[in-house]
Amino acid sequence: MQAAIQEVGTFTADMSGNEEIKPMKFAYDMILPKGYSKKIFFLTDGGVGNHKAVVDLVKANADKANLYTLGIQCSG
Repeated sequence: MQAAIQEVGTFTADMSGNEEIKPMKFAYDMILPKGYSKKIFFLTDGGVGNHKAVVDLVKANADKANLYTLGIQCSG
């Protein structure tokens, strides 16, 4: 957990939009050791660029993983 916290601390945001599909495909395609179930936590700023493509990807991979979403919209 400490390693994850340190890694997240290095993240930056350029505010140029979201790229949801590529990382979601990567997560769905990861191979887990036998006996483990996959859980994907999808965190965004609340904005999703291509809704249809994201929904289609989730539907096509519903048998591979449980997907949990959290969108946080901050006004500034």
